[in-house]
Amino acid sequence: RIYRQSHKRMITQSRLAALIMVAAILFCRRAAGQTSVPMEREPHHRLVFESASFRILEPMIDPGDVTLDHEHWLDYATVCVSSASTRSRALGAEGGAIGTPCIVGSASVSEYVGRQMIHRIQNMGATPFRLILVENRQQAGWFVSGALRQGRCT
Repeated sequence: RIYRQSHKRMITQSRLAALIMVAAILFCRRAAGQTSVPMEREPHHRLVFESASFRILEPMIDPGDVTLDHEHWLDYATVCVSSASTRSRALGAEGGAIGTPCIVGSASVSEYVGRQMIHRIQNMGATPFRLILVENRQQAGWFVSGALRQGRCT
């Protein structure tokens, strides 16, 4: 009986410590002004379809507009639907790199399984930036052709 009470107390203390740690991490990120949202909760990324294997999103950013800092955890492929020039900035970074122009029909793959990427995107062009994004929910076991990985599929 004493063992059970001690074990329950230890579990409760461990849960409390974990909760305090998570709260501290979230508080520190917010205090530093570095918050992000999952990609599917970023307002410019409209969810079109979702299944256990993949989901389809339609990111659309009007000229001059910028997304919230958002997180990428999984691999995805994109097809450009509307030409635009963008700038991507990693969380906490100054400035940002001008991206490869989005040319209608061009496709690319971004691989993030095993590493997280947080960034925001600004549309620097005069037309809406619009993609079809297919996120692969598999952690492994899928193949990407070399041409698509290098962004040469048009």
